[in-house]
Amino acid sequence: MEHYLPSLFHGDAKYYLQSLHAFRAACIKYPEYDQWEETIFQQTVVSKLKSALDEQGELRVMGVGSGSGERECKMLIKLLQHFPRINIRAVEPLQEQLVKYQALTKSKTSDLRGVNFEWRQQTIEEYEKVEEPTKFHFIVAVHSVYYFDNLEDSLMYLHSILEPGGVIFIDMKSDDSGLVRYWNHFAPYFHSKYNFITSADVRSILDRHGIPYSQHHEWSRVNITSCFDDASEEGSMVLDFLNHVTRFKESAAKDLKQQVLEYLASSACSEKSGDEILLINDCDTIIISKPLK
Repeated sequence: MEHYLPSLFHGDAKYYLQSLHAFRAACIKYPEYDQWEETIFQQTVVSKLKSALDEQGELRVMGVGSGSGERECKMLIKLLQHFPRINIRAVEPLQEQLVKYQALTKSKTSDLRGVNFEWRQQTIEEYEKVEEPTKFHFIVAVHSVYYFDNLEDSLMYLHSILEPGGVIFIDMKSDDSGLVRYWNHFAPYFHSKYNFITSADVRSILDRHGIPYSQHHEWSRVNITSCFDDASEEGSMVLDFLNHVTRFKESAAKDLKQQVLEYLASSACSEKSGDEILLINDCDTIIISKPLK
């Protein structure tokens, strides 16, 4: 297509964050998830770092697309149980997100004692151009690979700055999720600068370069019922975030809106639970461990 619908990420940063928060609020929180995350993190990250590194030395951590820091802070608190000194460099392009991250760290001062934070308001591409090649023991990228300009280049760069014995933790949409089927179906209408990347894309690159990894599947659902209510502002923002389009219901043609809502509600993307429509939003975590030399 010659013209894309207006990009959410490359437009008003404030509205992007509002849409992100609406989407997160619609994500269904399952008690099993915390247990899953703790088990996977302990087995695939903590145990590997403990076996490879000196627990008394400083653990160097890099956050890529750190956002407002909730997931990273949880990981840091777990790592502090084994590594009393941690230095983390949080790389995040949106100032609003860094401000929230900084506020979060202040509210958790006692839990994060022993952690030194460095802040970089940059994309990963900007960081690579200007920073000295510091190496890290643990690199975490939670739902940020979609915003890489070039997935392969950035993955190889991150692997190059990973210390031997270190671990990269990448969380992203599963190639078998309903949301990804939706993306693939309507991608020609959405903005070209947003990359509809899945775990299959990451696996393909790692396989091609002979880089070993493990993958762990995460079951997830998003309540998108409000997206079908024209009077719901929250539903409109959730739909905007799913599409990465600013004010989709206002900017899209009537027939496209109808196609989008019909396909979202179909069994290809969602499942019904009573009167609710739940988008299948499964994710995968890919763990890359760099062998000791």
